[in-house]
Amino acid sequence: MTDIQFTIGDTLPKIEATLQDRNGAVDLTTAASVRFKSPMGIDEPCTIVSAVNGQVEVVLDNVTFIAGTWTARFVVTFADDSVLSFPNSDPFLYMEIFDQSV
Repeated sequence: MTDIQFTIGDTLPKIEATLQDRNGAVDLTTAASVRFKSPMGIDEPCTIVSAVNGQVEVVLDNVTFIAGTWTARFVVTFADDSVLSFPNSDPFLYMEIFDQSV
């Protein structure tokens, strides 16, 4: 199952997510940063929309997409330098990038 779909050249929509663990939404109040990453070469800063509710968003308007299916994750670095990824186990977050230039 694909969670996120883009066509090469797209800059919208923004990706919105609630970061959760088995206990529910993760409090990001002490987060120093949140980044959206993918092995496709994506490493973009996220905006924390609601820290206490674990809500973040990212716009991928400076990204060069590569067609294919890719995993992705949100990486949170907290003020004490501890790091936690979401999701950090299966089911992973999948992105499908389409090339419609034909």
